[in-house]
Amino acid sequence: MSQSAAGIGQGSLKGEILHVNRRFCEIVGYEERELIGKSIVDITYLDDMPEQNRLFSQLAATGKSFDMEKRYVRKDGSLVWVNNTVSALRDAQGRIHQVSVVSIDISERKKAQEAERRLASIIASSNDAILAIDLDMNITSWNGGAEQLYGYKADEILGQSVLALVPEDRAEEEPALLEQIKAGSVIEAYETRRRRKDGHLVDVLLSVSPIHDTAGKIVGASKIAHDISTKMEADRLQAVLIGELHHRVKNVFATVIAIARQTFAKTTDTTDAVAAFEARLSAMAHAHDLLAEGDWQSADLAAVVEQAAAPYPPERFKISGPSVLLPQKAVATLSLALHELGTNAAKYGALSVPTGKVSITWLYDPKTTSLRLRWQERDGPSVGAPTRTGFGSRLVERLLAAELNGTSTIIYDSAGVICEIEALMPPHGRA
Repeated sequence: MSQSAAGIGQGSLKGEILHVNRRFCEIVGYEERELIGKSIVDITYLDDMPEQNRLFSQLAATGKSFDMEKRYVRKDGSLVWVNNTVSALRDAQGRIHQVSVVSIDISERKKAQEAERRLASIIASSNDAILAIDLDMNITSWNGGAEQLYGYKADEILGQSVLALVPEDRAEEEPALLEQIKAGSVIEAYETRRRRKDGHLVDVLLSVSPIHDTAGKIVGASKIAHDISTKMEADRLQAVLIGELHHRVKNVFATVIAIARQTFAKTTDTTDAVAAFEARLSAMAHAHDLLAEGDWQSADLAAVVEQAAAPYPPERFKISGPSVLLPQKAVATLSLALHELGTNAAKYGALSVPTGKVSITWLYDPKTTSLRLRWQERDGPSVGAPTRTGFGSRLVERLLAAELNGTSTIIYDSAGVICEIEALMPPHGRA
């Protein structure tokens, strides 16, 4: 008894410890003399007492032995898990008068079980899809994350081939992975695609590791798949945006070069030319501000007109028309055209005298998507046709008409300049 690998003790029916061996003393951390006469209650963890009392009462009444996993409180205050086998001891008349206890320290097993429980909890609650397969590629384990990602419930997919999740164009991927796993390799995370229950493909970051049995033999593989659909979509969107930005920047540079060429080509006064160039670039920048406030695809015509009239006193303008979305390509061109009309009016037309007025009105037919815009000056100096065609006239009559897919005409009426624009708008103002 003293040399046994198990802790052995003997006690009374009242729970008093009568005899213990050396191993029992080692388990609970007491000397033998400290234990003799002590109650078993004194070294039992409080939460385990109700079950111990129930089983002990049953043994005392019937003589039936019992096994119980419980915790002892060691002398240093720490807890130790044991598996106790408790049996009745009878006297010469066959009456139960004492009990024997055989205690096996199971602390390491309990630690391993707790680690397994925590790992199982982590796997079960993980948002990543975690599954296991055997060497025949059949699915043997399936967590909640896998159900969310792939759409299969555990009872639908367990025992099925993992190839059910693999797109046809990647059918050779799984066998190749399994061969690496059989060789003991760990597959580092890589981007691939898998198939959901509904047939849709999903982008995943997949890592694969071998599963070993207790003897160290490889018996399967564990797979962790992280859904990267959002990331891939963001990457694709970023590529589109970069391409769009590249395209628009090139267009802006081309427009700036064209404005510079037209502004400085025949000028003799560089000071005036620089001022005109800066004003035109400012008009272009304001047009881009309007596009930035929306979705970079369109801007409201009223906002474009109001912005063009902003440098001048508001009482000099009459602005009227319904809400119309201009396509992105036409916003900058119309802004420049209105800027040129305003600049010329301020130099030579209605805005050059205190009494002059400018009317900007437009009509829009949603059924035909036709737009008619009219700029008309009045109460200004008498107007005559220019001797040469300037940048503003070319911009309005050629480029603006092309961008709006319509016609644009400047009329030099003696009562004031009139500009008439007719165009067909694309649906919803889209280019």
